[in-house]
Amino acid sequence: MQQINFLFETSPWFLLLCLVIAAGYAFVVYFKTKNPWSLQTNIILGILRFLFVFVICILLLGPLIRQVFNSYEKPVVVVALDNSQSIAEIESPEQRAALLERIRSLSTSLSENDYDVEIKTFDESWPVGQVDSIHFNHNQSNLNEILQEIQNEYESRNLSNVVLISDGIYNLGNNPVYQPYSFAINTVGIGDTIQKPDLILNNLVYNKIAYQGNKFPLIVEFFSVGYIGETLEIEIVNRGQIIEKRELEVSDNNQYFEEQFYIEAKEKGFQQYKVLLKEKENELSSVNNQKDAFVDVVEGKERILIAAPFPHPDIKAIRSAVSDNKNYEVLTYIEGIDKMPEGQFDVYILHQIPNIRNTHNQLLNRINEENLPVWYILGPLSNLTGFNESNHIVEIQLINNQKDDVFTYLNPGFATFRLTDESNTIFRKYPPVSVPFANFTISSASDVILYQKVGSIETDKPLFMVSTGDRKEAVLIGSGGWQWRLAEYAQNESTGGFDEMVTKTIQYLSAKDDRRKFKVYPVKNEFYTNEPIVFETEAYNDIYERIYGQEVGLILKDENGNSNSYQYVTSEANSRYTINNLIPGVYQFTASADINGQRESSTGSFIVKELQIEQTVLTANHQLLRNLANENGGNFYSPDDLDKLSGKMTQLKAQSVIHSQEDYLSIINIKWVFFLILLLFSIEWFLRKYHGSY
Repeated sequence: MQQINFLFETSPWFLLLCLVIAAGYAFVVYFKTKNPWSLQTNIILGILRFLFVFVICILLLGPLIRQVFNSYEKPVVVVALDNSQSIAEIESPEQRAALLERIRSLSTSLSENDYDVEIKTFDESWPVGQVDSIHFNHNQSNLNEILQEIQNEYESRNLSNVVLISDGIYNLGNNPVYQPYSFAINTVGIGDTIQKPDLILNNLVYNKIAYQGNKFPLIVEFFSVGYIGETLEIEIVNRGQIIEKRELEVSDNNQYFEEQFYIEAKEKGFQQYKVLLKEKENELSSVNNQKDAFVDVVEGKERILIAAPFPHPDIKAIRSAVSDNKNYEVLTYIEGIDKMPEGQFDVYILHQIPNIRNTHNQLLNRINEENLPVWYILGPLSNLTGFNESNHIVEIQLINNQKDDVFTYLNPGFATFRLTDESNTIFRKYPPVSVPFANFTISSASDVILYQKVGSIETDKPLFMVSTGDRKEAVLIGSGGWQWRLAEYAQNESTGGFDEMVTKTIQYLSAKDDRRKFKVYPVKNEFYTNEPIVFETEAYNDIYERIYGQEVGLILKDENGNSNSYQYVTSEANSRYTINNLIPGVYQFTASADINGQRESSTGSFIVKELQIEQTVLTANHQLLRNLANENGGNFYSPDDLDKLSGKMTQLKAQSVIHSQEDYLSIINIKWVFFLILLLFSIEWFLRKYHGSY
């Protein structure tokens, strides 16, 4: 609907002046002078001149046209349908088809009564005519999220009502009953609220990393509903072989079990362990009888050797700092007390080695010759001349063989690895340690962690530093770290700051530099079936600058030896490649490409896990739907009562909302006004010309 009003920038009384001017002008031109045409023609010409001048005068007043446009928005009803997998598990195809037909009938009935009906599922919105295309395959239920999306999406619209059709089961997000919504909610409960006999494998608890040859715990948590007095069977399967089997007696009608197994990690790499509850007769669903545990079996722990010429409390402090980390195996070698352990180590911690007794020279020479990661800790018996020859990050020149007792503070510019924000406060409270009074020459390939503080003066002399070059080295200039750990515990009842510094130093030293020119790797080690598998690709030239444009061949192989090949080309804008729709399991991959004229390859593995939260609980929760409706001004219905819901909403007669829009238009900008003036002028001129005048 449109309303039109005329407005003027000046007083409307000026219209009378326009009339007088137009009439006077026409009178003077046509009635005060004698003309060669008839009286009738003279009157017509006078009227034309009057209209012409009158329109011109009106335009000089700057008139406006005010237009009001009204549009009507019908009330909207949103049908929010739970399309999760739990519906497909408890409702037969015939029942789901009947439900969709009822939704179509409800939509048609409401549309005939001046409602706009829109259908929304967990993952998209659907036109009413495409209801049959809805599939109940969404892998999670977040009822609060879908209601919040409706609230945000329809905030400025005439939302009359929301009809939530669900089984009342939610496995993500907050309980919708306790969330505020700005619209009425009617709920429709589907599914069966009566618990039927079922075995529900609820959860698996296990370490994601295990060491080859060791046993790791696997805890199986499950429920038995309705099988009192019967025997249950649990199997654990790896690579098609049953490796563990156990039978359990059910003593309660609704019983919770927590069974712990110890599994031997035999083969390295990602291993898939299937945990199966053997299906029982008349079981509601067997889908929730199985879960998979994926464990990364690694070859062995990081081996750390602490070598010293004699016992010292620093050794105990370092061992204690890493004792809770299962990734480390710490051994000691004190000459005359321990035998030198066999094998290679990932990090060597040398406490006062080299020393003035010149012991452990064979070990020291081996570390230097093989460029092994080493952490030097200096003390009163250290041989500084030998130390200067062995390490590559600092040179110490003694001054008068004096010692300094120094405190410590954290280097604010330290960036080799990250320490917590509280570290500086913790380190400043450490007691002093004795260090050589000396001049220090620091290599450019080093990064200072802690500086020396003499009294209240913060110096630029290093106390603890690590290398940043090719050789992995760390130097602590002074023994007595055990006092730091004890002092921290006395003040905070925690040794977190000291332990973090030790652990991260060892992690840094033991990290293997990856200097490959071609790397392909998944962005994470574990994916769910609903996620894309994303590979990152890196390629470098001879001076390790990033390059692009390589054609990469990627081969994926599953546990059964089946393989698939893929091809892609990297670019500066996109160095990633995505694969979708992989089934659960462990996958090995090999990628290859020509880099600088040579064929390079990269290998690895990852796992794909099935998202099974929809199969865990299959008993409908209609009480939640009743509470949700009561809290939001609605009612609870069964699917058979949807016609009652339609009738009640029709009786409400929700009103349309009128949206008005004003528009102002200057008449002088209207094209037809120009043509009207031109027409009046042209007719008058033609008649005058026709009757012999100008």
